[in-house]
Amino acid sequence: MIPRTFDPKAPTEVVVLTFDYTKDLRAGETLTGTPTTYISLHKGDDAGYAAVVSGAPQIDATSKKVLQQVQGGVLAVDYLLYTVCATNQGRNLECYGVLPVRRIY
Repeated sequence: MIPRTFDPKAPTEVVVLTFDYTKDLRAGETLTGTPTTYISLHKGDDAGYAAVVSGAPQIDATSKKVLQQVQGGVLAVDYLLYTVCATNQGRNLECYGVLPVRRIY
């Protein structure tokens, strides 16, 4: 699976990332429970990379998406984030994305 790339954010920004599960859900299937967000380094170095994830992810059930707030990050580092969410049909689904931290002019 090739992860999508989120729009770049500046190190000082706090933004909400959207993980879209629409294509993964079957007819009548919905996201349930409490999603979990994982983060790792995709490119570059940041010893404190776990601090980029800010707060708990939230399900937006009407749009079949999981929302995750992120903050900080190191300039020129790319972070790999993914969420895992259960469904009402007993499946656990994952959705991936790469977050580049860059100067934004």
